[in-house]
Amino acid sequence: MESGWFVGQREKRWAGFYTYMEKSGSPENRTRYFLRVVRPLFWWFLLVLVLFGIRTHQRLMEKTRLYFDLTIQGKQERDLQSLMGAGDTPFGATATFDGKTILTGEKIPLGNHTFKITHPKTEPFSTNLFIWYGQHNFGTIDLKRAKGKLTVTASPPAPLISIQGPEFGITLTNSTGLDTVVPTDEYTVTAEYRHWSESRRVIVFSQTGSEWKIAPRFGVLDLTCNQDGATFQLTGTDGTLVETGEFPSQISDLPQGSYQLKAWHHNHQWNKSAPVVAGMTNTCRIEFQYGSAVLNTTPSGATVTTADGRDAGVTPLTLTELQPVVWKFNLRLDNYEPATASLEISANQTNTLHTNLVSQSYTSSMRAARQSMNVKAYDDASRFLADALRAQPNDAAATALFKQADSLGSIARATALGKQGDYIAGIKELEKALTAMPDDDRAKQMLAEFRQHEPEQHARLERENSESLTNLFNEFTGKITGAASVERHELTTSESAQNLRFALGPVNTNA
Repeated sequence: MESGWFVGQREKRWAGFYTYMEKSGSPENRTRYFLRVVRPLFWWFLLVLVLFGIRTHQRLMEKTRLYFDLTIQGKQERDLQSLMGAGDTPFGATATFDGKTILTGEKIPLGNHTFKITHPKTEPFSTNLFIWYGQHNFGTIDLKRAKGKLTVTASPPAPLISIQGPEFGITLTNSTGLDTVVPTDEYTVTAEYRHWSESRRVIVFSQTGSEWKIAPRFGVLDLTCNQDGATFQLTGTDGTLVETGEFPSQISDLPQGSYQLKAWHHNHQWNKSAPVVAGMTNTCRIEFQYGSAVLNTTPSGATVTTADGRDAGVTPLTLTELQPVVWKFNLRLDNYEPATASLEISANQTNTLHTNLVSQSYTSSMRAARQSMNVKAYDDASRFLADALRAQPNDAAATALFKQADSLGSIARATALGKQGDYIAGIKELEKALTAMPDDDRAKQMLAEFRQHEPEQHARLERENSESLTNLFNEFTGKITGAASVERHELTTSESAQNLRFALGPVNTNA
C-alpha cells in the first residue's frame, strides 16, 4: 500500500504535466517537458522496485534453511546412547557449512557451498550444493560406522582371550588370537593363562590397524619330596596363592620369577624358595630329615610334654619323626619334682636320654637339713639327711652332707665331753668325726689334746673304781654275821664297781 504523501505528489505532477502540455506549443518542448516530468516518476518506480526486491529477498531468505537428521548405522538419535556409551551422545557429530558449524534448521546463504558431517566413530559425510531460495531438506543422513583392524596374537595359545567393546565382543578359548575388522572404539582385551593374566586397553582407529602380541615367558616347576603323603602350597613373592597339591607335582605355565614353597608332612613344615626360569623345567626338592628319641626316667612312668605343651607320652618313651634340632622336654611324676631335659636330635639317628627324677620327700628333707646345718643343729640335720637318703639312696649330695653333719655333730659332742672331763668318750667322738672327714684339722687338733688328758682320766677312774669297790666290799661284808672274824684279802677285777654289785647279787645275812 502506497502512502498518502506519494499519491498527492503524483496527482500534482500529472496536473502540472497537463497544464504544461496545453501551454507548450512545439512537440520538442512537449517531449522535454514530458521527460522532465517522467524522470522522477521513473526513479521513484525504480526505488519502489528495489525496495520490493529487498523485502522479497528478506522474506525468502527467512525460509531458506537447511534441514537434516542423523542416524548411525540406521539407529536414531534417541537410540544412540546405548550404542555410543555414556556421555557419547549423537551430538558428538559435527555438521559444518563452508567450514562453519551448523545446526539443523539454521538459515543458509545462497550460492555454491560445501556441507560436511563428521563424527569420531563414523566415516565423514560431505557434499557440494547450490542453494536457492526455499527450504533444503537432506532428510535422514545415515552415517556409516568407521571401522579398523584389530589383531591379537597369543604365543603360547591362551586358554581364554576376551575382547570387549561397546559394539563388539568375543571370547576365545585355547586360542592363538584373531585378526578381524571391528568398529573403531576402545576395547578391553584380556588374556588368561593358568597362573598369569593381563588386561590391556586397545584403541582401534579408522583405516588403521591395532595389534597386541601376548607373549608371556613361562617355565615349569617340578616338585618332589622324600616323604610320601607330603603336601605343598606355592605362593608368589606378594603372598598370592598360586597352587596347592600333593608331592610329586609338576606345575606348568608359571611366569618367570621367584616363588615361596611351603611343604607339610605329619604336622611338620618346611619353607623353601623356588625360582622359576622361563623356557626350562625347574626342579625343587623338599627333604624332611627326621631323628628318633628314647626317653627313660628313674623311676619310670613320668609324663612327657614338649616345649610347646604337646603331650608326648609316658616314660619309657620312644618318639619318631623328630626334626634335627635341640628338643626340650618337661617331665612330671607324682611326688617327684618337675624336671626339664634337653636332647639334641640328629637326623637318621636314635638319640637316648635318661634322667633321675628327684622325689619331693628328698628335696624337703635336704632343705630341712641345710636349715638345721645353718643353726648348728647337727643331730637334726643328720636325721633329715637319713630321710633324704631313704628317699634317694646313694645320692652324692645327701651322702656328702650327711658325712659333714655327722662329723660336725661328733665334734660338737666331743667338745661338750671335753668340758665335762670325759676325754675318753670325746676321743671316740673325734675318731668317728675323722672317719667321716679325715682332713678336718679341728678334729685332729682336739684329738691330740684329748689324748694328752686321757691318762689323767684313766688314773682318776682307777681311783674312783677302787674306792667304789672297797666301799662295796665293806657294805657286802658288813651284812654278813661273823665277818669281822674273817681275814681280809685284796681282790683284783677289771669290772667297775657297778658291774661288780650286780655280779655279787643279794647278800644272805643268815649265812
